Amino acid sequence: MLLTLTTDASGAREAALRGQLVVVVDVIDMSTTCEAAYQNGAAAVFGASPDKTSSPVPQNPEQLAAWAAEEAKRLGTSLVVAAEPRTGPEEVQREVASRVFATLARKGVEPEVIGNLGAETARIVDFQGKVLLVVSATGGVAFEAAALAHPKGPKGVVTATIARAGGLRGSKAAEAGVDRALARADDGGICVVAASGQSLEDVLAAQYLFEMFVERLRRR
Repeated sequence: MLLTLTTDASGAREAALRGQLVVVVDVIDMSTTCEAAYQNGAAAVFGASPDKTSSPVPQNPEQLAAWAAEEAKRLGTSLVVAAEPRTGPEEVQREVASRVFATLARKGVEPEVIGNLGAETARIVDFQGKVLLVVSATGGVAFEAAALAHPKGPKGVVTATIARAGGLRGSKAAEAGVDRALARADDGGICVVAASGQSLEDVLAAQYLFEMFVERLRRR
């Protein structure tokens, strides 16, 4: 199996174009928010970009919002949007991600809105059976870039973290992300993506997860 390691939304997009399963690592906070949601019963997670980013990759948060809304409707469940800034009034979060919220409104979906708080999100909302969409300038942009380019769309993207989330301690959160990716991977292989090459925590976490993938694949 092809296993690679890269950084940034541009790297995520290139891996998706190759057909690799893209594993987005944004420790503070997107992928940690996603892990907390998964560990507390979320049915699916998505990532999207805010209205304005500095990334050079193609941007289409409307498409990611549409996919998330359609998945929630398919499952007959509700949608949670975790947005930035992490703290502050909801109207600011809606303004920063106005393209996402406008799309959800057109789809007839009124989401529950929370901050992108990492592991703490599980204390704010009950994720059981719900769909989560994280709007983030790092992990969200990388997830979106990969999903837009991947032949499988958002099914070609997963998230992982090394941070404590959903009650998982030590290496357990990392193992959960690796297990999730291996269960979804196919002959196209896997690419671990540090959401920001300028974020040391993302780069180190991605390297740690990459080595965990190597060890798991050796055991097969």
